[in-house]
Amino acid sequence: MTFKGGTSLSKGWKLIERFSEDIDIVIDRGALGFKGDHAPEQAPSKKQTRKRLDSLKEAAQRCVEEKIHPALYSAIKTEMPSGLPWSLDRDSDDPDNQSLLFSYPTVFPDHPEYLRQVVKIEMGARSDTDPSAEVEIEPIIAEVFENLLGNSSFKVRSVQPVRTFWEKAMLLHEESYKPADKKRRKRGMARHYYDLYQLIQHGVAKEVAGDHELFKRIAEHRKVYFKYTWMNYETLAPGQLRLIPREDQMADWRSDYSGMHREMFYGDVPSFDDVLGTVKAFQEQFNA
Repeated sequence: MTFKGGTSLSKGWKLIERFSEDIDIVIDRGALGFKGDHAPEQAPSKKQTRKRLDSLKEAAQRCVEEKIHPALYSAIKTEMPSGLPWSLDRDSDDPDNQSLLFSYPTVFPDHPEYLRQVVKIEMGARSDTDPSAEVEIEPIIAEVFENLLGNSSFKVRSVQPVRTFWEKAMLLHEESYKPADKKRRKRGMARHYYDLYQLIQHGVAKEVAGDHELFKRIAEHRKVYFKYTWMNYETLAPGQLRLIPREDQMADWRSDYSGMHREMFYGDVPSFDDVLGTVKAFQEQFNA
C-alpha cells in the first residue's frame, strides 16, 4: 500500500499547510493479480478493458473488506484506551465501496461547520504510484510538544509530489470541461487549487514542467483508469492545459474555498484570487 494525495503532501513532504478529511491509500494492483499482461491497459479491446477494471474494483473491495478492515480494527482496538468512544465502519456513501470511516474520540465538544469529526480512509487500486519514496511521519502533537510522546515517528511509502501535482492539475482540467448537466462535487474540491498553489510556490511545478514523459504517462493512465465519457482526452496535452474554472463554475469554487479557509487551512493562507493568479501563470507558461 502507498500513501498519496493531499495528506501525504502535508504530513509526508511538508509542502502544504492544511488539514484533510481523508487519507488516500493505493492498493498495489500487482498484489491483486492485475499486472503485466493482466493489467487493464493491456486488454485487447475496450470491452475487455472495462471487464478488467470491474474485476479490479471487485478485488479491491474484497481486499478492504476481508483483510484491511479487520486488521485495522484489531490494531485500533489494541491501542485505544478502554472507555473511549470510537468506531471503524464501511463508508455507505462511497460508490466504489472501498472506504472506511474512523470516528475518533475528541476533546472538542462543538462540531466544526465544515469538517466532519471522522477520518475517511479512502482506498483503491486504480492509481499509479510511480514515482514514490519512503518518508517519515510523526503526529502534529509530537511536533509541538517534542518530549510528550517520545519517539513517535514512523516511515511510510508515499507518492512523490511531482506525480501528485499532475494528478491534481489534470483533475482540475477535467472539471473545467465538465458539462453543466453533469453533477459536480461542490464541497472540498477547492483544496486542489490550494495544493497546486503551494506546490508551485515550493518549486515542484518548475521541476515537473519540463518532464513531458511523466505528463504523458499520467495522462495516458487517466484515459484508462479515470476516463469520463464526456471528456476529450486529446486536450490533456501541452498547449491545451486548462486549469482555471469557467465563469459559470466560479461562484461554487469561491464558496468552497471560503468554507475551507475557516477550518482546513492554517499558516499563511493565500486569497483565492492569489491562488488562481499563480495557477494561471503556471498554465500559461506550460502551454507556451
